[in-house]
Amino acid sequence: MNKVHKIDSAVFFGPAAAWDGFRDIQLGAIQSGLALEASMQSDHVRLALVERPNNSEIEILGNWRSPDFGAADMKSVAVKLMMPFLFRTSAVTLPVDQIFTYGESYRSIADFFMRNVFLGACRNTPIACVAQTIAGDR
Repeated sequence: MNKVHKIDSAVFFGPAAAWDGFRDIQLGAIQSGLALEASMQSDHVRLALVERPNNSEIEILGNWRSPDFGAADMKSVAVKLMMPFLFRTSAVTLPVDQIFTYGESYRSIADFFMRNVFLGACRNTPIACVAQTIAGDR
């Protein structure tokens, strides 16, 4: 099984039935214990199975909507639930042990990722928001 797949953004945000390969990726994650990663690019979405040193922490890559939000206490369930409003997400890495819903064919692959992030936030699972460095911010 290929561990990396590039799919069109429309497929990522459309019904999961539009690309049946996602079920194979989910099965591969379960069988291998690897984390599922979705990384949004300018013209596609990269789906991959990746190794994670901390297999219980959800990692979200992106940028804070304001520099002031970077000091948010990510140990608070309330902050985790507000995170979509505070953080521009460009990649999500879900450890296999943090997957509690596998989605439905009428829901999108994007829904699968964010629904599991939401369920993790509700359970107060550790979530790491990693801010990307933007050229010119150095």
